[in-house]
Amino acid sequence: MGDELQEVTIKKVGVFSFAGFFALVSFLTGIIFSAVVVSGVSTAVSFYPQISTYLDKYVPSNTTLIIAIPLTFLLFGFIFGIVLALIYNLIGRIGGIKLYS
Repeated sequence: MGDELQEVTIKKVGVFSFAGFFALVSFLTGIIFSAVVVSGVSTAVSFYPQISTYLDKYVPSNTTLIIAIPLTFLLFGFIFGIVLALIYNLIGRIGGIKLYS
C-alpha cells in the first residue's frame, strides 16, 4: 500500500539559492553569537569594573557589536555558501546525495 521507498539523487544545487540559505542560517547564528558576546562583555564589566577603561579603548560598543557581528556572519556565510555549492557541484557529478522518501 505504497510502502516502497523512492530514491532521489541530488547531483547539483543552485549556487545562489544555497548561498542565500546558508547566509540566512549564518546571520541567525551571528545574532545568537553577538548576544553571547555582549552579555559576556557586560558580565565581565559588572564583575571587574576596573576593566571598563580597557574595554572602552579596544572593544566596540554593545550596539556596534550587535549590528556588526550578524552582518559579518551574513557576508561570510554568503561567500562560503557560494564556495560550498560550487565544490558540491563539482563533486556531485561523481555520486551525489541519495534521499529516500
